[in-house]
Amino acid sequence: MDPVTILTWAAVWAAVSIAGYVTITFILLSLDEIVNWFRKNAYVVAGNDLGFTVQRAIASGECNVIQGVFSQDSGQIKKHRVIKASNVDSDLLQAHDYGRKEVAIYT
Repeated sequence: MDPVTILTWAAVWAAVSIAGYVTITFILLSLDEIVNWFRKNAYVVAGNDLGFTVQRAIASGECNVIQGVFSQDSGQIKKHRVIKASNVDSDLLQAHDYGRKEVAIYT
């Protein structure tokens, strides 16, 4: 994994484990939904910030996805949400290299 991916992954799980959060549930999570959230939250993006999703399969066959905006300058997550999904569409699956990558970066 490249350093940005490692830092993003570590920061995401650290932030989520510390912060209280609300989980949003989807039956089918699509890449369109991910992109729409980034568009709605574009006001928090500055400079060389990165959009990301971290996807983890859970024992039930569902997956947890954390989506957010990561500041490379401060090393902080500026905004995020937690999603529980029964399924993800093929485009989002492809963004995560068909389950081989936990982290996908969006620029």
